[in-house]
This record gives sequence, C-alpha cells and structure tokens, in this order.
Amino acid sequence: PLQTRCPYTTLFRSDTEEGLTDAAENGVFATPTVIFYNNQGKECARCHNVEELEAVLSKVAVTA
Repeated sequence: PLQTRCPYTTLFRSDTEEGLTDAAENGVFATPTVIFYNNQGKECARCHNVEELEAVLSKVAVTA
C-alpha cells in the first residue's frame, strides 16, 4: 500500500463532506489523485492513475 512506501501520507476520503472540502482546497476534483510535496511544502508531482504513481515512486527514495 502507498502508506507503507510513503509513511507521511495524508488521505482525503471522497465519500465524506469533510474529505470533499479538504480535497477541493487542494485542487483535487477527481479520484484517484496523489499529490507529492517537497520539504518546502511546494507541490512537486501530481498523479491521477497507477502508472503515473509508479513512475514518480520509481524516481524517489522514501526515508522514514
């Protein structure tokens, strides 16, 4: 699962009002969407499907 490979993950549930609000505030209007931020808090990647996610994850080392 993503949270195993990326332990500092925040998930928004699209089936709750709070999750929809959080998603909209982050510019997420379709699922799935995964957003990566660098250590300055700037968005550095956005994925909308498994292929895009695998491509991003293959380029980064995840440290816990």
